[in-house]
Amino acid sequence: GIMLLGGALIAIGMFISSLTESSVVSAILTLVVNILVLYMSSFASMINISWIAKIAEKLAFVNVVENFANEILSISDIVYFVSIIAAFLFLSVRSLEKRRWA
Repeated sequence: GIMLLGGALIAIGMFISSLTESSVVSAILTLVVNILVLYMSSFASMINISWIAKIAEKLAFVNVVENFANEILSISDIVYFVSIIAAFLFLSVRSLEKRRWA
């Protein structure tokens, strides 16, 4: 579970890094986005609109990692992290290809 979480956070960081020219800006943005993603469930409790709070609760990585910590190995949790990793790696490649042809 921790390896999948780390892979997802690294893939998000690689995508952010592919969008910026500066390594300092990408490091700061990656840190901020990763903290937001990790603590999304805490932020979801502060949102007053119920449907937005439900979406934020479903997107929280901590809820999925808690299943791994409770020794619940679910295929849906594994697919969740693998799809996030694949999506952000795909977006990173597309961003770099766009930059190469521009």
